[in-house]
Amino acid sequence: DFNARTKLSTARMFFSSTGVFLATFIPSLIIRFFGEDNSSTYFINGIFFAILFAVCIFISYKVTWEHKLTPEEEAKWAAASNEKRTFGETMAAIGQVMKDYLSTLKIKSFRKHLAIYLLSFTGKDVFNAVFIYFCVFALGISDASASELLSMSFIGIPIMILAGFLMIRIGPANLYKVAYSIMILCILSFYAVYLIKPDSLMLPLFIIMGFYQIGRAVLDFTPWNVFPFIPDVDEIVTGERRAGLFAAVMTFSRKSSVAIATFFVGVVLQAGGFVADATVQSTQAVNTIVYTLVFGTIFLLLCALAVVLTFKLNKKNHAILVNEIDRLKNGGSKQQVDPDTKKVVEDLTGYKYEDVWTHTREVSTSAKAL
Repeated sequence: DFNARTKLSTARMFFSSTGVFLATFIPSLIIRFFGEDNSSTYFINGIFFAILFAVCIFISYKVTWEHKLTPEEEAKWAAASNEKRTFGETMAAIGQVMKDYLSTLKIKSFRKHLAIYLLSFTGKDVFNAVFIYFCVFALGISDASASELLSMSFIGIPIMILAGFLMIRIGPANLYKVAYSIMILCILSFYAVYLIKPDSLMLPLFIIMGFYQIGRAVLDFTPWNVFPFIPDVDEIVTGERRAGLFAAVMTFSRKSSVAIATFFVGVVLQAGGFVADATVQSTQAVNTIVYTLVFGTIFLLLCALAVVLTFKLNKKNHAILVNEIDRLKNGGSKQQVDPDTKKVVEDLTGYKYEDVWTHTREVSTSAKAL
């Protein structure tokens, strides 16, 4: 159910947003207390979060559990654990995993969803990687002040609840448009502050950052609230529930993209004359920082927006899809499909309607043969 899933995902993202706030607010307090020039400051920050993360992992371990195996499943896993594989068999197993990963990209909605997710989050990564440098070297404010600006991510905590409501009311595509519009306007406003350099910097920066965090929170919220509906699209094609596989592909892609984006930003800054340990940067380096923050981030968000404009998975279409799956499961004929339903299925899957739900025909043919 679209509404129930959205409410559950909203609750999860509410706690995630709280974590984002702590990860930016606590460092600013530590830096201010121990001083920017104290070499122990970042070590203390690392120790604090190492302990915090360990506590969170321990809590997760204590309050979650595995699916209880049946005697047949236990026997199967025991046999598998004792089985010795040759190198060729191991490589074949790895090849099958990669084949399964790539099979997820055959689903049109997932391809678009993954593109939106990676482009928009990479844009956010570029902003996060450069923003401190932008504040320090382009605007001339301290590290601690820049951290305080980023700590305004606490605004995203209540926004998650509002985003859950809007997800149900206006759908994910419109939610993306809201997020991108706010973020792009805010980035242009940061650029305007850099060009104008008003006497009082912090007030306009805090106002702009407040609105940016609203957009950022909506952006963080939307992809993982769209994701639970992707396996339904896959099910009408494959007849299987492969949510874990799709989650693995999303997570793997995200971890790869953030590493690549961070590395690429470093290469661009270095090519632009940025010197890591310098207290003052050249004009060329400052321009590189500013242009990377402004134009690099906006370009990626606009690319994501272009994909969003063609994204058709929403509450209405999802309901049509699920009803069609239920109809087919209950023995409904594919020849009697409603034309509008047929179009929705084809738009969401990227397959001709005749090519979906083929597994039932295979079972039926086998049954006849028997």
